[in-house]
Amino acid sequence: MRRPTRPGLVNWLFHSRRWRESKTAMREGYAAPVITHRRRNPTSRRDLLGALLKGRDPDTGEALRESQIVDEVVTMPIGSSTAPCALASALYFLCKNRECFVKARKEVDEVLGPWVGGAGGGEENTDDDEEDDEEEEEEEDVQMTAEQLGRLSYIEGVVRETLRLSAAAPGFNIEPIPRTTAAGDVDTAPVLLGGGKYAVTHDQAMIIVLAGVNTDPSVFDDPLSFRPERMMREALEALPAGVKKWFGNGRRECIGKNWAWMFMVTVLAVLVRRCDFEMVDEEGWTWKQDGWFNIRPVGLRMKVTRRKAATAAAA
Repeated sequence: MRRPTRPGLVNWLFHSRRWRESKTAMREGYAAPVITHRRRNPTSRRDLLGALLKGRDPDTGEALRESQIVDEVVTMPIGSSTAPCALASALYFLCKNRECFVKARKEVDEVLGPWVGGAGGGEENTDDDEEDDEEEEEEEDVQMTAEQLGRLSYIEGVVRETLRLSAAAPGFNIEPIPRTTAAGDVDTAPVLLGGGKYAVTHDQAMIIVLAGVNTDPSVFDDPLSFRPERMMREALEALPAGVKKWFGNGRRECIGKNWAWMFMVTVLAVLVRRCDFEMVDEEGWTWKQDGWFNIRPVGLRMKVTRRKAATAAAA
């Protein structure tokens, strides 16, 4: 995050070598051993790593090269962890704001139909019964369609409000767009922001910290409160574009944002419909960076039980 704010010469002299060393360590010390371990310990489990190792191009029949698999494994932690971190935050906010959980569940039931499953809700499953329970649950509940997914406006509001308050991806870099004078020279005049209140050097790189932008009291009333309604329909459209940058900005905007959005809305809807959540410890956790990039509620513990049929109209 600091690299764009340093002079280019400093980066080239002192930090390029460190970057190359870190990249090598990531590839050879992390990704390659993961691949080697899986090849030496094959499993019948169907997961992304297995698909990378066994997959073949449908037209040519060719497999991925070793270097390509390493590239994918290195990329995976960023691309596959941000959305789950946001979901963990969403469950926290829904537990702390039970009225929001009730509204979310009510909407899901209205879209998918009344909940009739969970006859054994709240009971722990034995290993012998786990597979039978999974088959029974699949028979009991409906499968969500793309059309139904698009009707979950409150769930979408919950996801957006969660992204606003949790900033699962904490920020991104920007810099002024290059300008030219009438004579065709580089325009070095400062860039004025905030109606002239702030002057930024014409080529100054900046880091946008979303935790600050997304809680601006001049934009959001009671900005630290969890209110999904302000992230829905007309209220959402009325917000400035600058507070909707959950997936980054410009050409470097998250390339997987559509997948991440569908993942978060779908999984949250399924969890709200099928499970009950209760916080175990409201004090023994904290928001902090966990891993390479993500921010999540580290140490947050919840009790999760299957939803009972009797709770069809309640949280």
